[in-house]
Amino acid sequence: MCPFSQAIYEGQHAEDYVLDVTAPDKAVVIRVRSGITGADYEFLVNAGEGYSTATLGTLRPDASVMPIPIYAFTEDMDWLGEFPKGDDPAPRYLAAPELGKTLWYQAEQLGGPSRASGRRENLPRTFFEFRECRQA
Repeated sequence: MCPFSQAIYEGQHAEDYVLDVTAPDKAVVIRVRSGITGADYEFLVNAGEGYSTATLGTLRPDASVMPIPIYAFTEDMDWLGEFPKGDDPAPRYLAAPELGKTLWYQAEQLGGPSRASGRRENLPRTFFEFRECRQA
């Protein structure tokens, strides 16, 4: 069993994008690593309380980026109603359907390349599949 806080995910049909999960101080952080531009984008997971949707929020105080919904699924593609915490087992799949659009339009606010550079993120809507467990 791999704790969620040590999980690494790879995009299906989007292998240039990797999600690296950590949990410093119990807060779950997901780093999106782009093989397209070489940029890393860090998001704090807000798992919410009760009947709510987990979201990714930027860690950059100067960025005005809307929270991005994120979902977790089992190996059988059953939706996990409660988003995992750092010590929970890593789910087989993650999906954040609006992540690509956010990186396309707001990468610069998140620390990525500027539009003027001509380099743009191009992450399609995809599932991210568990690939490995990082050693603690």
